[in-house]
Amino acid sequence: MKHVTFCVVCMYLALLLGCGAGNPSLDSIQVDPHQAEATSPRGQQGFTATGIFSNNSTRMLGSGDNLDWTSSNDLIASIDTTSGQAICRAPGTVTITVTAPDDVTLNGSGGHSQRKVVATAMLVCL
Repeated sequence: MKHVTFCVVCMYLALLLGCGAGNPSLDSIQVDPHQAEATSPRGQQGFTATGIFSNNSTRMLGSGDNLDWTSSNDLIASIDTTSGQAICRAPGTVTITVTAPDDVTLNGSGGHSQRKVVATAMLVCL
């Protein structure tokens, strides 16, 4: 009986790991640069996102991870929603926000969850 129970537990664990239950999940995002300046009008600044996962591993996040970049004020600076490239339109300061689904994993799977992980940076348009 002990062997049967042990085998059942082993099969259950193998099934969980095979289905991705052992994959580190996205805990937070770091935006680079955290604060930037560009001239207006038409000055540009690129932003990147690095995912920090539940096992403390990191990797660059990209469009395949369903990132969504936004600016707090498109009249001051707009940002390409998928690439993270911002363009200053007028002098002022905006908050740049990136969101990613919380099911993005270290190996690149997922990216379809309704729950989001959010990070911000500042852009000063001179």
